[in-house]
Amino acid sequence: MEELSAMGPWPTESERALKLIQTFDPIGIAARDLQECLLLQLRHLGMMARRRRRIVTEHMRLLQNHQVPELARNSGFPSRI
Repeated sequence: MEELSAMGPWPTESERALKLIQTFDPIGIAARDLQECLLLQLRHLGMMARRRRRIVTEHMRLLQNHQVPELARNSGFPSRI
């Protein structure tokens, strides 16, 4: 994205194009990283509740490393369902 923007005076157009591409199937395609991909998917599914968004934005390392008990403690979820 940065490379495309640096090629010409069209950063708003390239950003709009990227946002459009990110709505293609599968949702999250062309995301710049895993965090952005998950947020795009949550938004598409209508699941952008504060707690879910917070897990993706504040606890991404724990999520990536499957550290569920620590993730549960840090995010306020019960450790058992």
